[in-house]
Parts: sequence; structure tokens; C-alpha cells
Amino acid sequence: MKKLFFVLVVSLLVWGCGGGAAKKTEEPVVEEPEVVEVSVLAVDEIVASAENYLDKEVTLQGLCKHVCKQSGKKLVLEGAKDVVFVFTEQDFDLDLEGKKLQVTGKFSAFEPEEGHKCEAEIEAKFKIDLVAFEIIADETPVAEEAE
Repeated sequence: MKKLFFVLVVSLLVWGCGGGAAKKTEEPVVEEPEVVEVSVLAVDEIVASAENYLDKEVTLQGLCKHVCKQSGKKLVLEGAKDVVFVFTEQDFDLDLEGKKLQVTGKFSAFEPEEGHKCEAEIEAKFKIDLVAFEIIADETPVAEEAE
């Protein structure tokens, strides 16, 4: 009986002190989202190395040279020597002409549409299917008041 009592006490002590194998609880692994640094390109820069950016989402800056008055759904972004067409599903505000814009969208080769072709369409070799844009600066010259 003493042996049974001794075994029972030892068993209770071992069990009470956590002597059994400790269960590990696996915490779910949370993957950190990859941080992609977005670099802003100039129109001339992206056109010069277009093969590196074709069919990719890019962000670029340039001067809004022209907003299509017929459809309102495209504008021309101008660099020092190159232009890029920017297309959207919504209408652009005509007041964007003369403003420096930053646009983000899918960069691809541009083929002019049949029908309405303005002079800017003939110049452009690439286009952006717009995702987002913002006005960076107003480059429109301020008219001087006559004194």
C-alpha cells in the first residue's frame, strides 16, 4: 500500500509540475507584404528605355500638352522631346492642359485609332492606360495685367 501511495504522489507531483511533454502551439506565420519602392520616371526616360517597361505598371511625370476635346478620355503627356498618350475611362478636365502631372498606369506601345487623329496622336509611340493621376504643378504662364 505504501508503494501504491508513493507512486500516486510521485505521479501527481510530476503531472502537477508540468512534467509531461510541453505542447508547442504553432503561431501562424504572417508574411510581410513586399515593399516595392515606386520610382517616378520622366517621359523622355521611359521612352528611351521602353523595352524595360512594356506591359508593366509605371509612374511618370510630364507636362499635359493636350486634352482631347472630342472624347475627353485621352491626353498627351510631354517630355523635353517625347510624348506619351494617356487613356482613361472617365473624362479628363480640359483645365489639365499646361499642368505638370504624375500618372500611374500600364505602359504599352501605341497604335493610332482609325478615324479621329490629332497631331499629337501621330507623334506618340507609347501609351498609358491610366490607373491614377495627380497634378504636381501648374506650368501655365500667368497673364500679366495691363497697367
